[in-house]
Amino acid sequence: MPENAIRFAVRNKNNQRSVSWKLWTNTGTGRDDLYLVCRPLGGKLKTSFHQSGQWQISFIPSFLKANVPAANSLHANRHIERWNRPREIAPHITLAYRILVPAVAVNVPVKESWAKKIEWIESAPTDKATEIDVVITSPEAVVSSWPGQRSMGTNLVKKLQMDCGDSVWVVAHTVEMPRFPPRNAKPVFFDSSKGDLQSHENLRAILVGNCQDGSRYLVDCPVSVA
Repeated sequence: MPENAIRFAVRNKNNQRSVSWKLWTNTGTGRDDLYLVCRPLGGKLKTSFHQSGQWQISFIPSFLKANVPAANSLHANRHIERWNRPREIAPHITLAYRILVPAVAVNVPVKESWAKKIEWIESAPTDKATEIDVVITSPEAVVSSWPGQRSMGTNLVKKLQMDCGDSVWVVAHTVEMPRFPPRNAKPVFFDSSKGDLQSHENLRAILVGNCQDGSRYLVDCPVSVA
């Protein structure tokens, strides 16, 4: 199916990267839905920005069927989070989503074989984070350059066009690293055949949160096994 897509990741001066992301809309379908995946989790988890205004972060059904026992409550509700399209931050401008990438999460060696396929974003300094924003503007929006260039000092990563005429912008800027309170939680392992976790490099966790303006955010977090 034809699509307009953006693939992006954060990269530092040591030629290390964060996890990569894909944002896309299918073309010629008569629908203007937008989708986002963390590429290593592309067959497992997806964020859907539906034209109806019903947005969600959900497990892929085939992944649950293959990896989660039928008795698990995830089979009854595969949606991690569901929400309505947030209110506009300015006339005809919607801040749809945020991805936070702490500098410490930029730790995966870059493979030059696919480096040219990625839109690279400069990593934030140590102890700070790169915020990547997905912004949707309607044709009526007044945008002189790109969203947030003057008000937040954003840099443009890329823009894609939807069939309905809306524009989707990916912009990035450096922010202070948010401080999350410690939590005690029991992890759920979907596939126990992977062996000892300590033998795996570059383990990740994705945190999901919501903002006061109604948008949602994800945080790319490296995982250390004690």
